[in-house]
Amino acid sequence: MNQSSVIEFIFAGLTDNPKLNIPLFIIFLHVYIMTVVGNSDIITIRIMNKGLYKPMYLFLSNLSFVDLMYSSAVTPKMLRDFLSETKAITFVGCAIQIPLLYEVLMSSILCLRMLVVAYSGGFVNALVHTTSVYHLNFCRSNIVDHFFCGIPPLYKLSCSDISINQAVLFILEGISP
Repeated sequence: MNQSSVIEFIFAGLTDNPKLNIPLFIIFLHVYIMTVVGNSDIITIRIMNKGLYKPMYLFLSNLSFVDLMYSSAVTPKMLRDFLSETKAITFVGCAIQIPLLYEVLMSSILCLRMLVVAYSGGFVNALVHTTSVYHLNFCRSNIVDHFFCGIPPLYKLSCSDISINQAVLFILEGISP
């Protein structure tokens, strides 16, 4: 059999209309710049601010990192293709763009299970904290020294013994994803 190896792929692109290439380039460039700046800011602020070393911020910064890496694997090549006649990518370049084994490992069922576990854990965590705060007595000021109703500011207003509540808060914050 007469076979040849594929060494590159050609992208069809988003449009066949060459007049749309420059406007699309500008739009996607702005979106990419905002993505890079926004995600980089989130990561940098979390690293520099020791008060943001809680699990929620760790998750947020990791999500920003993944978004930054995923966007950077695809968008620069797409931007270049808007300005070039040939929209080719090498076989190796195509392989690099594909998150290795992601489609094989991350089935819809596994994704759904992870989502259920994450939401269930968050709900149980919030329920425990809400229940523990609900059982406190508040006989001091009613002015919450914060911009939202959080657990530590409410503890400051309580005239109950909050040592068990603080221990529960410490444990749950330590094991929360």
